[in-house]
Amino acid sequence: MVADSAQFSAMITEVAPQQGVGTALTLQTSVGFLLTMVTIQSVPVLQESFGWSFAFPILALGPLFGIAAIRKFDREDRAPETRASPPFASR
Repeated sequence: MVADSAQFSAMITEVAPQQGVGTALTLQTSVGFLLTMVTIQSVPVLQESFGWSFAFPILALGPLFGIAAIRKFDREDRAPETRASPPFASR
């Protein structure tokens, strides 16, 4: 089970059109398992070919894209005046 799956599922139920929630959740789950399968199959190949110093940064791309996607939807969902300031922001 992917650790961020619950967050993506909750986000989809909030932003997807009501009549398409089931389809969106099915697509999200399918793509999540596909990405997991591709990652599991490709990491050993990357590690053997280039070493861990190359394989780990490639693995880090997944969480980075996930964070970027959640932040994008969070920004679109909130009105500008209700957005919380980021932590550690200068005030």
